[in-house]
Amino acid sequence: MEGIKLVLQLVFGLVLFAGILYLSYAATKYLAKRLSPDGRSGRNMKIIESLAIGKDSCLLIVKAGEKILLLGKTAGSISLVSELSADEIATAQETSAQSGQQMTFAEALKINIAKRMGKEDKVNSFEEEKDDKKENS
Repeated sequence: MEGIKLVLQLVFGLVLFAGILYLSYAATKYLAKRLSPDGRSGRNMKIIESLAIGKDSCLLIVKAGEKILLLGKTAGSISLVSELSADEIATAQETSAQSGQQMTFAEALKINIAKRMGKEDKVNSFEEEKDDKKENS
């Protein structure tokens, strides 16, 4: 009789442990979807892309309504870096499609900053440099 009681306690303990593990897994999965930068979006706002640039800082491309914003986020603040137009993003995507490679966020950022500062020669030299790398590989 005592042996059966011990076996039942063991089985109950294992079932309870498995249930706690499953609930932990489900809660983690739910929270990951809710809190991840790529998964967060509302009706009028969406994070299009993010790039970590330091331990507690990143750049975000956010679509808010019809506006596309480049935001800088640190541990204590969020600031507007630039407002991007849909044309600039489309141009960056076309440039990457023509080169046969997908443009990275950093490359698109360099091109857009150079364009905003009126330094077309830097944009052209950057694109030539990228073409040379492509030919060499």
